[in-house]
Amino acid sequence: MHPARIKKIFFICLPFVLLGSGLLLEQIWIFFGSRPGMIRLLTQPPKEISLQNPLWNYRSTLKPSWKISNRPGGMIEYAWEGILDVLPSNPSIQVLSGSQKVRLLTRQEWDEGVEAGYYYKPGEDRLLIANYFFPADHKQFFGGDIPWDSPVLEWESLAISHDSAPMKLNARLDEVWQATAEISADDWTLYRLAAEGIPAGSYTLFLKSTGAYSTADKKIQKQFFIRNFRARNKASIQVRIPDRMPEPTLSYHPLDVIQALMKEPPLPLPEEVWSPWSHYDESPLLVRPLEVNNLVRTCLFLPTPSRWSVAIEPVELSDLVFYPMIRDPVVIGKWGKGHLSVKLLLDESETVLWEGDLDFNDPKTQPVWGDGIRVPLPLQPGQRGRILFSTTPAQGEENQVCPFFLGEPVLVHRNLPGGGGRKQPDVILISIDTLRADAVSLIGGGDTTPFLDHYFGERGVVFTEAEAPSSWTLPSHASLFLSQYVSRHGVRMHYDMISPDTQGLAELFSDHGYETAAFVDREFLNYRFGFSQGFKRYDQEAGHFASILPRCMDWLNRRNRNIPLFLFLHTYDVHDPYTPPEPYRQRYIKEGMFPSTDKLIHPEQQFFPLLGCNIGKLTLPDSDTPYMKGLYLAEVAYMDDLLKDFIEKAESQRLFHDPVVVLLSDHGEAFREHSTWLHGYSLYEEEVRIPILFRFPGDLHAGKKLAGRTTLLDIAPTLFDYLGWQSPLEWQGLSLYPIIQGQERLPEDRELYSEVTQNSRHLFSLHRHKKKWIDTRDDMVWDASGEIKRKVELYNLADDPGEKKNLASQVESATSELDKTSRVLSDMAGDGKGKGSAPAANLDAETIERLQKIGYMHGN
Repeated sequence: MHPARIKKIFFICLPFVLLGSGLLLEQIWIFFGSRPGMIRLLTQPPKEISLQNPLWNYRSTLKPSWKISNRPGGMIEYAWEGILDVLPSNPSIQVLSGSQKVRLLTRQEWDEGVEAGYYYKPGEDRLLIANYFFPADHKQFFGGDIPWDSPVLEWESLAISHDSAPMKLNARLDEVWQATAEISADDWTLYRLAAEGIPAGSYTLFLKSTGAYSTADKKIQKQFFIRNFRARNKASIQVRIPDRMPEPTLSYHPLDVIQALMKEPPLPLPEEVWSPWSHYDESPLLVRPLEVNNLVRTCLFLPTPSRWSVAIEPVELSDLVFYPMIRDPVVIGKWGKGHLSVKLLLDESETVLWEGDLDFNDPKTQPVWGDGIRVPLPLQPGQRGRILFSTTPAQGEENQVCPFFLGEPVLVHRNLPGGGGRKQPDVILISIDTLRADAVSLIGGGDTTPFLDHYFGERGVVFTEAEAPSSWTLPSHASLFLSQYVSRHGVRMHYDMISPDTQGLAELFSDHGYETAAFVDREFLNYRFGFSQGFKRYDQEAGHFASILPRCMDWLNRRNRNIPLFLFLHTYDVHDPYTPPEPYRQRYIKEGMFPSTDKLIHPEQQFFPLLGCNIGKLTLPDSDTPYMKGLYLAEVAYMDDLLKDFIEKAESQRLFHDPVVVLLSDHGEAFREHSTWLHGYSLYEEEVRIPILFRFPGDLHAGKKLAGRTTLLDIAPTLFDYLGWQSPLEWQGLSLYPIIQGQERLPEDRELYSEVTQNSRHLFSLHRHKKKWIDTRDDMVWDASGEIKRKVELYNLADDPGEKKNLASQVESATSELDKTSRVLSDMAGDGKGKGSAPAANLDAETIERLQKIGYMHGN
């Protein structure tokens, strides 16, 4: 063809080519560009949500057994004394005579004989225990003053249980009174024990649990929480009204509003309430996690009759996914039935998206909790409408409240032919509980972890001097998800929980359009501690990796891979009790290795002799150390093989989109390096030094092995930096990505902190410049001068990595260094409660500089 003709055709076709290219690019951007992935409707802005719910301003009524006496002038006086089911701080009492409200009088008005009205004297209360967790049968004691006779002991409990058989809590006041309550409710439930005849005074409260335990693989658990354990005395109400008026009744907000509601027939719907954000978003009455068959979802509680609507404006063709459930919130295994209607409100029209009866007594209905209900939305991108969910009782059960839960309603983009083409990689976060750094062979030598050596050592990045913020599971994982030190987030003891007001790592990934899922080994990763926040799927069936990873694999095969994934995996595989299968056990337990007691062989007994050594009640021979450590290393090798099979299978089936994979541990494990076993007893290297391993997409930065002290707090900022996101201001960790890239080095003067609390015993450590300070204090033990017993330690890890030589007595500044650290941690704790524990003027310049380095007091 002639060149001139080619040129002419080119210019004629050019506009069409450009137009077509533009349209193609637009479609590529719409379908394959940066996409929201999913929109969680429960977290929409307050102006987009309305709610009608019988829980709003629910009031209980009571007709007391009045003591009645006649008064002059045709008046009658009614008197009652007892315990009311109300919050002592906010009883919200109303006295009604028929439909007429009786006026509240002051004490002076009552004494002066003002004719009509009532006087209410609230009962006093004394908090004895804020909260506690009984993971197994044991005893605990607490001190407290009870300033009145015949108190009522009151608390709330919930059970973690796979059956309805109750556990028991025995409460005893010194040797003068005791009683027992059965704990079986699956939701926070009020319990009371009347200590009749007990005089006022100072008492030691002893609590003993019976029937609480968990199996070695964590699959079967019978445990319970308590909270707000208080002593109360009786309230009193006196009413004076004309004798022609009806006998008075009491109306009040009940302490346990859900149980009260479940006993009553459905009430008429209250006025529609728009954006009740302070209640809607924060109250566990309405938005709460719910566990069914070990699968946890965040739910909106819609007891019948309820209506909830939310405004939507999808940016692309979308489907609505939701997970309905009807079950009694208190009685384990008691299901229900009801009717659910889901409508799309558009301008003046209504379109029914889904409607039907649900009967969860029918096994065929159960899969909706696992797989959900998915319906297409007849909305074009950018078109605005409202989704309305309505719950009503089942036919024939109109006089019963139906406890309806709406699990995780989300919008997801419509499945597209071919799928794929996302900018963001999947992110896989793996926590191997209790894995000490030197048990990973690429860090400590040996042959325990050949897969980790290859996958992370050859294809990824290894940090060899990582440090845990605590030496046990709960506080360290809270630090991982919140990127905060223990003093800042406040999750210290085994009854502390992550505040629902905080935004964890899963919630932030969800906000960036990621699908979030977790498969965990229960116990202290139980959703009751707050770890399920932000996870669309939180599987806590447990069973260690042998059953966790196959369940995860099954779910990965069914999920929509067009949406980027944030996946969290956790296992107690290498945690005590050490029960490795063959041939792993044979590989590490050599000929001649025998335990000194049969208790070390049996999983259900193994813990107790080790604990006995730690608390000074038992001595085990040195020969037990290689035997127990051999079992532990066999567990590590077994875990390595399980993880190898899972990751290689997932990669071969393309279940991950070239992911970022991070493997870490929450703490280490002691084998008598400093005379203790297990973990949570000290802050020595064997308990706080952990592995932190990265593998980036395309094996980027492969083969790097980096020294320099890092911490679990650095994981979240590193991921956000790599993904190009802005880290929250409240995070205290440091992004390691510039160090991985070789652009920066870890600051030599960086200070890292670790903490552990055991009842009255508090430990914290400071690491800086290859030096490590440890401070140990016991509030219940005093020295000869009357001061709290304290032990100060200082180690030079460069010369003494085993922490054998305490240099504190040779360095005058050792104690003052820890005093400054104590002030820093104290200020963090005060900030975490919304107020500082000490004014800035009381902090010296060096302490203020330390706080500024970890993100505090900027500009002060």
